[in-house]
Amino acid sequence: MGSRTQGQDPAPHPWSHTRETTLRACPRRYYYRYLLTRGGWSRSAPPRVRLAYVLSRLTTLDLALGNILHALAARIAHRVLAGGPTPPAQVLWQNARAQLNALVRNGGDLAAFADDPVHHPVLLEAYYGRELPDGQVERVREKMERCTRHLAESTVWADLARCAPGQVHAVDAPAAFEVGGTTVWAAPDLAYTPASGPPIILDWKTGRVGVESAVEQLGLYAAYARTRLNLPLPTTGYDGQVADLGTGERWSVPLTAATVDAAEARVREGAMAMAGMPDDPTHPETEAAYPRTDHRDICRNCPFWAICEPETGSLPASSAA
Repeated sequence: MGSRTQGQDPAPHPWSHTRETTLRACPRRYYYRYLLTRGGWSRSAPPRVRLAYVLSRLTTLDLALGNILHALAARIAHRVLAGGPTPPAQVLWQNARAQLNALVRNGGDLAAFADDPVHHPVLLEAYYGRELPDGQVERVREKMERCTRHLAESTVWADLARCAPGQVHAVDAPAAFEVGGTTVWAAPDLAYTPASGPPIILDWKTGRVGVESAVEQLGLYAAYARTRLNLPLPTTGYDGQVADLGTGERWSVPLTAATVDAAEARVREGAMAMAGMPDDPTHPETEAAYPRTDHRDICRNCPFWAICEPETGSLPASSAA
């Protein structure tokens, strides 16, 4: 393993749910996303490093909508906590629509994207010269209408309005905590203590919700709440909740000490499995330690095709995507 340099992560392989699922799906994509991109934010970075960073900023309509909705939810939370009203669904819809329209309208400026990918986002399809799949725009438009309506009508806002001052924690930016020396990137969207009942750990969802995956993530958020927020964990557990903006449903699961312990054990297991994997992208043997997936059907939606393509050959047919 190569030595660490300034600007690299202070501990090998920080852990997150997304990092773990990416590594399982395609180790090479993990290498591109989490190792090769280090320092790529600088315009003076080596060309391949800069390209990896730029490609990592590519988005899709669904990803963009999810980010927009989470940002709107955070803004509403702060507005409610300041004593303000919740915006009507029409206002939220217009806001989300304007942002998505701007993404589609301006998403073809590849030069601006390459120079400043944060402030000039581009759709993955536009970057690779592909048409959007049939029906995708209409599907996302309908999803946007449902999600903004359910966001405006959510019972979460009444909960927050009834909370005592200082009893609500809104996590607006990526946050981390440590488990056994491993940095874990995971935090709930909201954690609050109602007037009665256990503390609530809430996660907004805008896409398909797998119950098992959602519960695993809630366990990590509970660990964050116990570790970083010092939120007392009742013997009956936190009330872990998923607010599904796609359906308007809100369901809960108890997050007990056993749940938190299981989540932390999962982190330790993942960290141990990765402990021997090289993490220095400047070392010539590191990339080879992260092989490409054999499941080529997932390659079509990978943002790093421009780096992988010279060695992997033709793009899989869209019917396989």
